[in-house]
Amino acid sequence: MDLHALFAGVIFAVFGLTLSLKDIDQAGFEQKVTSYIKAGMDCRNNPGLSLSVVKDGKILLAKGFGHKTLDRLEPVTNETIFGIASLSKAFAATLILKQIEENDSLSLSTQVRDILGRDDIFKDYLRSRYTTLEDLLAHRLGIPSNNNIRLDDTLTRKTFVDRLKFLSPKGGFRTSFYYSNLMYGLVTYISELIGGKSWENLVKEKIFDPLDMTSSTFVTTADLKNLENFAVGYQDRYGTLVPVPAEFSRRWGLLCGSGCVLSNALDMANWMIFHLNNGLNSKNVRVLDPDILDDAHKAQNSISYASIGKYYTRPLTPVTLSHSNYGLGWKLGHYRGFPIITHTGSTYGYRAMVTLIPGINAGFFTTLTGDDPSYFFRTNGHLYMADLLLGHEPWLDNVTVCSFPEPWKKKSDKPDAKPRTDIAADKPLSKYEGLFSNNAYGIIEIYLNDSSGFLMAKVGFGQFVLYPKSTADTFYAQGFDLLQNVRDFSTFQFSFKNEEVDILKIPSFESKDPPVFNRIQRKASDGTERPKRSNVACGKYRMNIFWYSMIILIIVIF
Repeated sequence: MDLHALFAGVIFAVFGLTLSLKDIDQAGFEQKVTSYIKAGMDCRNNPGLSLSVVKDGKILLAKGFGHKTLDRLEPVTNETIFGIASLSKAFAATLILKQIEENDSLSLSTQVRDILGRDDIFKDYLRSRYTTLEDLLAHRLGIPSNNNIRLDDTLTRKTFVDRLKFLSPKGGFRTSFYYSNLMYGLVTYISELIGGKSWENLVKEKIFDPLDMTSSTFVTTADLKNLENFAVGYQDRYGTLVPVPAEFSRRWGLLCGSGCVLSNALDMANWMIFHLNNGLNSKNVRVLDPDILDDAHKAQNSISYASIGKYYTRPLTPVTLSHSNYGLGWKLGHYRGFPIITHTGSTYGYRAMVTLIPGINAGFFTTLTGDDPSYFFRTNGHLYMADLLLGHEPWLDNVTVCSFPEPWKKKSDKPDAKPRTDIAADKPLSKYEGLFSNNAYGIIEIYLNDSSGFLMAKVGFGQFVLYPKSTADTFYAQGFDLLQNVRDFSTFQFSFKNEEVDILKIPSFESKDPPVFNRIQRKASDGTERPKRSNVACGKYRMNIFWYSMIILIIVIF
């Protein structure tokens, strides 16, 4: 008996064997991955999917599945453009790092107040005085997400900064992990101040072009209706797929560094190679200093709770997957003992994920349209492909791709229930009308639609139909017009004083710090002039006290 062969076989069976690119049966790898993905798509409601795998600086696989749209059934290819949502955060972090490399006066320790030239950025002195670029990129502010500020149609990247001082911290500064799209919106604006150009132009110039990401673009600037080879985003609405309006996606993507990048499997392969290759592009040309790029891949904050811990921990499952730390635009963890660098992205109509395993010089990218509850399809696909490259027999297969988390854990996801529309309000609907203001979120108009008889809410560029709930003076807000089948809110709560409505509270805007809107005018839909918003709430209606004073002085003199 050949003891060396026996020993090698034992090592392979027990520990796995990482494979080099030349050792991989690429046709066999593609066949297995294709079979797994198709099995998953057969049991899920995802119209289109695209993926790429890189190994040792080369593209091992780049392939599309399903269809770009449901009306024309055109096939997805490895060049089809998808939204990649929060994978954009790594682009925002990399851009900042590139700007630091180019500017000796900047570092990750540079204080935000020095860049913005102001001391009133946040609600408290501590954060306003000491917050650094690193704090923003590592989610160390302790401020709840307040993501729905983005609905306000008066918001710009510049005026957005004025809103931050009205958001209350709920976690410790530099001692908590509060994931925040808004802080990456601030990073977006900071890059524009440093670079003197739009964030989109800076990313194209300093990242897309050097990495030969020739098809990548932005939801904020692309003409989505005419964009060639574009996958339309779909929402799963009570089991029915509905397209997400392009105009909604454009408006929602305003704070670009948090989630506005559009890309495809081939371009994202180049992006992964850049990170695995220590800042070199696919042609081995230096794009970013490796020591500077390494800061993005180091632990900068601890993730106190990761949802994957419920499903991917031994002895519950055969292996453990962890996300224990956050770098700069990346989550850090382990799979089968190998360090991983990863991030997911979820937005209206799209789901995405990148996983890098530097120890075997491999990376995986997946993007899809439709929903992916609990990240199962994306995550398990990456684990399946990783096992193949690690030399392990995958513990997931064409059956468990559909049944997961069973047989290891009972499924707990319940289908969304449609809101009731047959409950009568406690008061005449006209009693709830008025304009309601919050310094951070802006103005909400509540009005009675005379033609339909429904109580409506206008929230920035979105409109909602308000359906009474069983709890007194509480309504379910169902998306209407641009937000129809895209976004609902479960709870709008009204409070009354002296039989007049005076407060609107919306816990479903931000559960950790529900915003309160005070009524500032009884009714505005009847043609009466609406009050002008404050500098902070709107950033658009500014009263220059100096010039008013001068006019009054001239009148008095003459």
